[in-house]
Amino acid sequence: MHATTTFEVARRDHADRLARSARARSREDRSRPAADAAGRPPDPRTPRGRHRWNPQEWTLSG
Repeated sequence: MHATTTFEVARRDHADRLARSARARSREDRSRPAADAAGRPPDPRTPRGRHRWNPQEWTLSG
């Protein structure tokens, strides 16, 4: 097994975090309606789900 540098670990962790946030964002986009029955886009003033702080995103667990 080859030695993993800190840079590789950080880069992989960052890539995982980006992929996870992209999946969450696409899931959130699918969950809200694209338009109402009249065909209007959703009101931007409606509250969106706020990102909750997840301690698993910040812990180094292999």
